[in-house]
Amino acid sequence: MREVCYLCPNLKQMKYILGFTLLVLLASCGGNERKITGRWKLDRIDYAEHFKNVPEEVRDMLMRKMDEEFERLKGKTFFTFGADASLKLESPNFLGKIVTVGGKYHFNDDQDSLFFDIEIPESYKVLELSKDSMSIRTDEMPKRTLYLSKQK
Repeated sequence: MREVCYLCPNLKQMKYILGFTLLVLLASCGGNERKITGRWKLDRIDYAEHFKNVPEEVRDMLMRKMDEEFERLKGKTFFTFGADASLKLESPNFLGKIVTVGGKYHFNDDQDSLFFDIEIPESYKVLELSKDSMSIRTDEMPKRTLYLSKQK
């Protein structure tokens, strides 16, 4: 007669447990890379952090200039993040002509910071990244937060 140990899983149960564990690990790895892949439109730029230490008499003039600059970019600036870590930035230049710049992007190990390697490398703290929206903040000058929406 064969003895049964209810605390020890049989081989078939072990295969299911290992398979499920592997599936969970694969699903949890690279989550931000999967979410970010695609084309994103720049919706808004918040320069509040940049203006915190600017004298009030200069702040109004600078804020107007930044608002004018954003009006030029509004609805015309797109970031395309490839599954191969490629990055394409489409944006109007000062003459209104759309210019495309290519580069690379990557996340840090904790997946809470995003690095752009384009003409001028930049680093951003990921504040939010969902399937539809993203907000990222940089402490590089000018300090700013970018708000983007994913394009369908």
